Amino acid sequence: MQSEKIASDIERWQVTNEGQFFERKSAFDRTTGKPKQRKAADIALDVAETLSAMANADGGELVIGIENDGNLTGIPHAEDKISLIMGVPRNRNYVSPPLPCASKIVQPPEGPKLLHFEVSWSANVHLLSDSRCLLRVRDRNEPFDKDKIKALKETKGQGLFERTFPTGATIGDLDEDLFKAFAEKYRPGQSALETLHACGLMEGRNGQAVPTMASLMLFGRNPLRWHERCGIDFVRWEGKERKSGAELNISKRFSVEAPLSALIERAFDSIKPFIRERQNFMIYFSAKSLNIQPSLGRKPSSTRLLTETTVSAGLASKCGCLKTAWKSVARDCHPALLLWRHWPNVSIYTVRGIPLLCES
Repeated sequence: MQSEKIASDIERWQVTNEGQFFERKSAFDRTTGKPKQRKAADIALDVAETLSAMANADGGELVIGIENDGNLTGIPHAEDKISLIMGVPRNRNYVSPPLPCASKIVQPPEGPKLLHFEVSWSANVHLLSDSRCLLRVRDRNEPFDKDKIKALKETKGQGLFERTFPTGATIGDLDEDLFKAFAEKYRPGQSALETLHACGLMEGRNGQAVPTMASLMLFGRNPLRWHERCGIDFVRWEGKERKSGAELNISKRFSVEAPLSALIERAFDSIKPFIRERQNFMIYFSAKSLNIQPSLGRKPSSTRLLTETTVSAGLASKCGCLKTAWKSVARDCHPALLLWRHWPNVSIYTVRGIPLLCES
């Protein structure tokens, strides 16, 4: 069983793309063409930089002994050099304060030896021995401005609530379909529970899987049990201003409540019926070819094709400043009326009761 787990992990490390939460490092230097064993001190520095950057962000994994193309080349160094590398996360000569990291030597039944590190999110800001502060951004370890370290600490402090373990919460409080879909996208080939554990969304306690508050917010069957504001409020007002009291102009109001991983999609589906669709109205008539009667006492100055525009469906019926000349026109007004309100260089004419536009 253990060998199967090791084989599964190695396969995942070989195919996973390097990014925000994963990094591979080679133990060989290939810059001169012929592979040469790297110095242990250089590898140790790589470990310190990558793990501190990940801890300053959202955690992640680092594997030593796999090339960028996924080939297993292992780490051929002596035991004392390997011990030096494995001790980097807790060695203040490399990083301070020590990192919340689990490290292990992986020795498959057939194949070279690998080193695996997994660091968690940390409430502390971790600095390298030369006082540099790095932050993991996609697949790179970016320098972080020292002046912003305090702000980073405060921001990380806000995440402590998400990492608490609510009393009475169990893995059964999570929607299995939601967290399995997340695991398949985030770490294909790894079990859903292992993915939750790797992301810091679950921990084992007394032989039981215990979800964090973040896990319950993301995938909970009933997130409102754990947080009373886990949802989106939709409010629709009539007009352009919000009014209150006797003039209250709220026409629609409802709440969409769901786990965060499904909330955006459900909220969009709920709000979509209230989003006005846009329609294109094509107005192509020749002034000479039609019997045009000017309604405003003006004549068209050209025989060009009339205007094309795009307006919101139903918006014309809400025009409140139509001139008396158009009282006979149905309330489902033609979009030309809208242009009349905003374009001073056009005139409106009727063709069999239909309003048209001509250039002034």
